[in-house]
Amino acid sequence: EVLLRGTWATGFRAPNAYENGNSATTAFTTYTDPVRCPITGAALDCGSGQLAAVTSGNPLITAETSTSWTLGAVWEPIRGSSIGIDYWNFKVDEQITASVPQAVINNPAGFPSAQINRSLTDQLPGVPNSGTILSVFAPYTNENVTKTDGIDIDARTQWTDPDLGRFTLGLNWTHIFSFKRTLGNGTTSEFAGAHGPTELSSSAGTPKDRAILGFGWDRGPWSGTAWVRYTGPMDDVEFMGDENGCLHPDYQTGCHIASFTTVDVSGSYKGFKNWEIYGSINNLFNRKAPFDYQAGYGLPFYN
Repeated sequence: EVLLRGTWATGFRAPNAYENGNSATTAFTTYTDPVRCPITGAALDCGSGQLAAVTSGNPLITAETSTSWTLGAVWEPIRGSSIGIDYWNFKVDEQITASVPQAVINNPAGFPSAQINRSLTDQLPGVPNSGTILSVFAPYTNENVTKTDGIDIDARTQWTDPDLGRFTLGLNWTHIFSFKRTLGNGTTSEFAGAHGPTELSSSAGTPKDRAILGFGWDRGPWSGTAWVRYTGPMDDVEFMGDENGCLHPDYQTGCHIASFTTVDVSGSYKGFKNWEIYGSINNLFNRKAPFDYQAGYGLPFYN
């Protein structure tokens, strides 16, 4: 009634033709200028301005490498009912990535292959190379290390009633202990429970908890299922402990994105020859998700 299991693996990902070839793309992102913002206090320099982030191919990059391991157990005290828990740990080294524009701006010396392009028409008096930032140019590099670990819990049971039919009940829950990225300049950020990493997930956020509770029933040609889906809360900061604070404090959101729970249901009937009738309702109770200003590519009101 007890099963122990574990895995250990290594892997690699070679750079693709886009990452090490003759290529370039441009995206736009907001930034804070540590040179101009303390002096001008202007919104353009202090988080509201946008710059062009230009990323190009780099023939000198090498393959990413990874190691991963898991350890878990499953307990089945009675036939048809079990609970399992697995710990997982993943690490990716030499990640092929475009340099984060804000990290380049904060520490240009830490990114020797990057280039910050500033305007020549509005330089601050007495401050050399202090024009408004127009773009950040950076080739792909092997500069990041990502480590993440957490647990998966899986519990399920089923039973049959001679009059009512067969029932199943199951729970899947994932909890992230840590999601850390170390940039090429040595800076490490914890993203578990925060809104970032913007450059990796389009600012979709990294809530620590996600869970699905499912209930199923079938009897003869009839069947039905219901799912309760839960996404945990997160802080409206790029990473935990972000010294820049709330991403959008002016909107009075409390710097917090609430959890979100929905219920989905479906049913089917197979009492016809060669036919099945099926229907489903997503978000049965019409729950509205908490409004999140940062959810579209890290830009407020993008969508």
